[in-house]
Amino acid sequence: MIYLFSIILIINLAKSQIEVDLSQENEWTYIQNTLNTSTFKVRSLQTEYCYVRIGLKYQDPTFLLMADYKVKPNSNLISTYKQGEKIDRISQLENRGTRFLKLKGNAGTIYITTMADYKNNYYQITITGNNEEECDNDCNQNGICETEGCICNGSFIGNDCHQLSQELVSQTQQDVYFVNDETIKFFSINLYYFLGQTLKLQFESNCQECLNIIIYKTKALFRPEETQQSNYTQLFSFSNGLSTIQTKIPDILPAQQQILYLSVFKQYSNNETTHLQIRFNYEPQSYDIDENINSTRLIYIIIPSVFGSLLFFLCIGCLINRRRKAIQAQSIIQGPFYQQPRNVIHQDPFFNQNRNINHQDPFSQQPRNPINQDPFFNQNRDQFPQQPQIQIVQPPASQFLWPKEEPNNDDDKCIICFYQLNYQNNTVVKINCGHQFHRDCIKGWCIKQQSIKQDKQSDCPYCRCPMDLNLIF
Repeated sequence: MIYLFSIILIINLAKSQIEVDLSQENEWTYIQNTLNTSTFKVRSLQTEYCYVRIGLKYQDPTFLLMADYKVKPNSNLISTYKQGEKIDRISQLENRGTRFLKLKGNAGTIYITTMADYKNNYYQITITGNNEEECDNDCNQNGICETEGCICNGSFIGNDCHQLSQELVSQTQQDVYFVNDETIKFFSINLYYFLGQTLKLQFESNCQECLNIIIYKTKALFRPEETQQSNYTQLFSFSNGLSTIQTKIPDILPAQQQILYLSVFKQYSNNETTHLQIRFNYEPQSYDIDENINSTRLIYIIIPSVFGSLLFFLCIGCLINRRRKAIQAQSIIQGPFYQQPRNVIHQDPFFNQNRNINHQDPFSQQPRNPINQDPFFNQNRDQFPQQPQIQIVQPPASQFLWPKEEPNNDDDKCIICFYQLNYQNNTVVKINCGHQFHRDCIKGWCIKQQSIKQDKQSDCPYCRCPMDLNLIF
């Protein structure tokens, strides 16, 4: 009985409890050994948060830091304790030389307990009260401290953003090289865009079996030699230089679990560069099929559009061509010296008498007015004195078909310029059909027609009979 009482007394003496009295700056520091299990009692604080920081003299993976409110922490309940608040499980799993807790300052009396299997170690504990957000190691200046912990910038990962990683992007393949003595590389995947979907990672290396893959189930980034913690990691091996990981992502994940951490490490170093290719949801065949489908759709859209455009422009071209030919034909019929009349005075005594007949005559609608814009005509007309700008409508073409015995007032005029044939003693040419013109006027007419007509043939501007050019030139 005495022996049992002595054992109980020794156990109670071994367990020490230390009262914490914060200074005016709401800070308290103490140095303690790991020989015994120690409990620190903190009275209710006036601040919103109570922060606990511990720095070990020697790294110890068995050193445990936990806390609870109003009662002492129970080691049998550590699996239910919240990471970062009641227990620093990540720092312990990563075997760091520090520990960190963020507790509620106004939740009542706080009990903080430390225990370790290694008894010859020392640590410094610092307890502070603060109303502002603080994070472990201040996120190593690689992130932002939020209520739930560090939000890491860029490709930094880890509980305190201390580890640089390479982000894997879906439907891509990336090449990674282990140079010389490099043994481990970290990677990260943002699972937010793949909730409820299948994630497939394919690894291919020129090293048959020297590489292994670690999938981390928490933010604890184990080193290769610490992968025995099967509850927090999953290990995958290479076979003939290949390895494939495929899993279904849950439909709902907490924000703190939406970043997947993984690493690839070399089991041994052969002083040679090891090449690794990682394909993330990369399906070349499926991609090609999609590309072919998209190409087919583009063909169905582009070809009708191109042919429709060509047909449209072809129709426009045909219309323009027909219009051009019509204009050319009309210009040939009207003559190169034709000009639309503006001030018309009907001086032909036959005009009014035969108006009704002319409406039925197919030649009655063909005006025979000179075109004053012709440069050749203007050059020659400068030789004549200026006359009032009065244009005279020609007699209908049907009257030219009358017998020669019928009177014709135009026989003594040049039909091209409408001046008298003997005006200023101009040279007069009589062509083979019997009509007479000024030599300069008929030359301009012939040159104009030869430039328009393909057969280089010139017709009489009066009766459209072919002319003998030798009589003119």
